[in-house]
Amino acid sequence: MYRQVLIHEKQRSLQKILWRANKEYDVQIFKLKTVTYGTACVPYLVVRALQEITANLNQHSQEHQRS
Repeated sequence: MYRQVLIHEKQRSLQKILWRANKEYDVQIFKLKTVTYGTACVPYLVVRALQEITANLNQHSQEHQRS
């Protein structure tokens, strides 16, 4: 499930992996597109993301019903 949660493009710079195979190479920067799993905070991040999506959908639905 966790790998299915995409990170918004504007937020991807907050989850980076810096990689250098050895001292001879430049550091490469990888921006993650999905929520990182295998860390203690992942369940919180997934639940929080789903709560935010639900809140946004509810707000959009209410605005649509008013018009």
